Amino acid sequence: MNILNQKDLITELLNNFPELKDDDNKLIAKVWNLELEINVGNPELVTAVQFIELLSDGAFANAESIRRCRAKLQEELPHLRGDKYIKRHRHQADVINQLNQF
Repeated sequence: MNILNQKDLITELLNNFPELKDDDNKLIAKVWNLELEINVGNPELVTAVQFIELLSDGAFANAESIRRCRAKLQEELPHLRGDKYIKRHRHQADVINQLNQF
């Protein structure tokens, strides 16, 4: 998947499905399900073995790329942030202090 297409898709998904803002696994699953629909048709007809073969053949967007894209979008666009983003950044100073104590 093209990174610009991925950015647009992830932006759309975060806007339309707020629960994806805080759950990378659900976001990745949603992206892969959409890719299955495009490439295979009905995702419900794909067996687990077929899915694993497609995954290992690189038929899906890289999970880490999806995660990084989500993180960058949330950094730049506050309306795409979820509750976890806000909570993590509230505790940022504490974590930095703890790391400096090593």
